[in-house]
Amino acid sequence: CLSKSYRHKNKIIHGYNQPRMWAQYSRNHEGFCFELDLEMLIKKITASFPNDFIKFENVNYEPNLEKLNHP
Repeated sequence: CLSKSYRHKNKIIHGYNQPRMWAQYSRNHEGFCFELDLEMLIKKITASFPNDFIKFENVNYEPNLEKLNHP
């Protein structure tokens, strides 16, 4: 997971501080966390792939989307 930190009610919520995520993805809180410098990561990736289209953006989830009907 590449969860970002965010501000909520004048308090910073760190991206790694998500108990449910740790329970599901790290063998019930036995895992570890990498912290990445996002600016450095973007620079390294774009330098490594100068001719490729690479896009970095936030993902916004919508809670009440209609279900798609597949034929």
